[in-house]
Amino acid sequence: LERAVRLYRLQLHSMAVEQDLKESERRLSTLMSNLAGMVYRCLHDDRRTMEFVSEGSRALLECEPAEILGAQGIAYPSLIHAGDRNHVRDEIGKAIAARMPFRLEYRIVTRGGQEKWVWEQGRFISGGERSPGMIEGLIEDITDRKLAEEHIRRLNMELDQRVKERTSQLEAANHEIEAFSYAVSHDLRAPLRSIDGFSDMLLQDFGDRVGEQGRSDIERIRSAVKKMAGLID
Repeated sequence: LERAVRLYRLQLHSMAVEQDLKESERRLSTLMSNLAGMVYRCLHDDRRTMEFVSEGSRALLECEPAEILGAQGIAYPSLIHAGDRNHVRDEIGKAIAARMPFRLEYRIVTRGGQEKWVWEQGRFISGGERSPGMIEGLIEDITDRKLAEEHIRRLNMELDQRVKERTSQLEAANHEIEAFSYAVSHDLRAPLRSIDGFSDMLLQDFGDRVGEQGRSDIERIRSAVKKMAGLID
C-alpha cells in the first residue's frame, strides 16, 4: 500500500511537472511568435548550423524554419550579402574571442532574392572541450530604417549642394555689387570734382564781382558737393 501511495504521488508529481513544462513551452512559443525578427540557436561552425529558429524566419528569410535547420538545411552564411560576409565573420569571431556579446548591421539576400538590411545581436555559449559551442541570438529586419537613413542622407547632400550653389550665387552677386559700386562712385566723383573745382575758381577769380549773396550761393554749392562725396564714400 505504501509503495502504491508513493507511486501515485510520483505520478501526480510527474504529471504536474509535465503540465508545467507544457505551459512553459506554450509561453515560450507565444513569446517567440510575438518577437519582431528571428530568434535562433546555432553551432559555432562555418555553416552556423541552426538547431533552432523561430517562425520569424518566414518573414525575414522567406523560408520555412525547417528549411534552415540541421546540417542539410540552408547555411545561414550563404544568405549574407557577399560584400558583408567577411565583416560579419570577423566581428563575430572577435566578440567570441573576447567573450563579449556582439551586435551587427549587415545585408542579407532572402530565398526570394530580396535584399534586406538586418540587425543581429547574439552571444556565445561554451560547450566544453569537445564541442564547438553554441551561438544564441536575434536577427531583425531594419530595411525601412536604413532606407529612411539613406533618404535623409541624400536630402542632406542635396541641401549642402543647394547651399553651395546659393553661396556661389551670393558671392557672384556681391562681386557684381562691388563692381557696380566702384563704377558708380568713380563716375559720380568725376563731375563732383569738376563742380567743386570750378566753384573754387569762381570764388577766387570772380568773388568780388558776384557779391555777398553770390559767394554764399557758391559756398552752398561746394558744401553740397562735399556732402555728396560723403554719401558716395
